[in-house]
Amino acid sequence: MTDNLPRNWRLERLGDCCEIVSGATPRREVPNYWGGSIPWVTPKDISDLDEPVFSDPPESISEEGYRSCSSRLVPIGSILFSSRAPIGLMAIAGRSMCTNQGFKSVVPGAEIDSHYLYYCLKRLVPRIQAMGNGATFKEVSKVVMERVEIPLPPHRSDQERIAAILHKADAIRRKRRQALVETDALLRAAYLELVGLQNRKHDSWPLVTVGDVAAKHGNAMRTGPFGSDLLHSEFTDQGIAVLGIDNAVQNRFAWGERRFISEKKYKKLQRYRVFPGDVIVTIMGTTGRSAVIPDDVPEAITTKHLATITPDRRRVHPLFLSFAIHSDPLIIRQMEKASRGAIMAGLNLGIIKALAVRLPPLQQQERFAGVAIRIFQQQWRLRDPQVNGVDLFASISDRAFSGEL
Repeated sequence: MTDNLPRNWRLERLGDCCEIVSGATPRREVPNYWGGSIPWVTPKDISDLDEPVFSDPPESISEEGYRSCSSRLVPIGSILFSSRAPIGLMAIAGRSMCTNQGFKSVVPGAEIDSHYLYYCLKRLVPRIQAMGNGATFKEVSKVVMERVEIPLPPHRSDQERIAAILHKADAIRRKRRQALVETDALLRAAYLELVGLQNRKHDSWPLVTVGDVAAKHGNAMRTGPFGSDLLHSEFTDQGIAVLGIDNAVQNRFAWGERRFISEKKYKKLQRYRVFPGDVIVTIMGTTGRSAVIPDDVPEAITTKHLATITPDRRRVHPLFLSFAIHSDPLIIRQMEKASRGAIMAGLNLGIIKALAVRLPPLQQQERFAGVAIRIFQQQWRLRDPQVNGVDLFASISDRAFSGEL
């Protein structure tokens, strides 16, 4: 953004035109430090905002807690900028508040418009992330933030005009994201009403296990190759696809990082192949997520992080089974009970086979699947960058910071 500065614009270091404020946390073990009148925010509180302005943190500290640590009130209009784990979550403070040590808040000087600074820093996030240091997790220091350079047009009125245009463009993206949230809620409601607890016939349906509705052949339930059977060093740039957690973590099939193995390696691992209509389940890391392998998937196997179920299509629809695994309250309680007390959260085939769920008639499952497919199609359109406003916002942002607006 700062490589080709528009005519009459100038570069300013944040340390020269703004103040950088580090946050802090009062001692948790002192009750009197908490529950007072001073709002206190952490990065998780702003991780999923629909609007840039943030005003109501769920926690607060007392005057005594404020005086006990190095935390400082940042004034209204400051940019809350998370400086670690992760770097780059942002919001504009809608009121004076304190932050924890996960922030390097930016207090704009008199000549800087808060909303302009917000969109300017939003565009600089990748550069700022690259400036982070640390072995366990990267963090951006106060000194580093002070060195960050921002482009400033000649007049504050120009900043306000640019910010107003970008806010309108960003609103399209926010509305699309809200639409995705609402369609997710619609899908959950459809599940509960058609094939779940809210169906009046639910308790009369037979109680079956996942193992009961798997196909009746020896390899119908399987996990990916373990240990030395498949090493990371054996991945190639092309060949047979290898599926992992990222392909199911959104509870729908999605391509994430592309991994491949050679044809020669695949011949040794063909028993781990997945087929259209198979249900994959994450069993390590983020566990219990599930997706259905689509009809157009190329030849592929899974990593050890996934379990694969080939369902008996005469008894169970893959979309019903997948949704039940990641969202049915009965199955979620069973997973939580199975993992309770474990040193590391995880699932295995034994746990998955034993998961019990009420099995609706196949015709009723197909009704739910039809609704789910229509909702997935709508969500696919909403996620398209050319439709959801992401490309539009990026394009307008490019023009704004090149002086074309």
